[in-house]
Amino acid sequence: LLYFSEAVESTASEKRILAQVGDEILTMEDFNSELDTLPEEIRNKVTDKVKEEVVKKWIRTQLFSQEAKRRCIDRKEDIQKRVEEFKKDLLTKELIRDELEKQKITDDDLKKYYDEHKADYTIPAIEGKKLSGVMDFTEVKEKIREKLITNRVKEIIERLDSELEKKNKVIRNLNLLNATP
Repeated sequence: LLYFSEAVESTASEKRILAQVGDEILTMEDFNSELDTLPEEIRNKVTDKVKEEVVKKWIRTQLFSQEAKRRCIDRKEDIQKRVEEFKKDLLTKELIRDELEKQKITDDDLKKYYDEHKADYTIPAIEGKKLSGVMDFTEVKEKIREKLITNRVKEIIERLDSELEKKNKVIRNLNLLNATP
């Protein structure tokens, strides 16, 4: 029994509580996990003041959310519909993100695209100066990554759309769109 209580105590101390509103708890672990989702260049610029503002915002959100629940706002039909739509949108984005994770874009992919599209990365000649030429791969690497990610997302959406429509019963009655009420 003593061993169990020590284990519980150490677990609680490891979960250092950063903030608490009612039963809702924000631990340092949760906070740091959220920070880790930010791009590195942004994460490196997060100051202590910004971190404090994030905690204040979390507290405000918890307070307002709990008050809205006390007032039964969460039970309103229009709110429930919006929450359901938000949930569907979130799940859709996560499905696409999950599919994208399976198809990592490598430096070789970036270089291949660059080599095949060098004409897209030329520096135009400026009157009276000889600055024309092809931009260096390192200068455009991140722009290419963004472009390839955008292209992959489009491919994923089209593939999933086709696959899922074949697997599921989809009914379209588009002639209703042209009907007059």
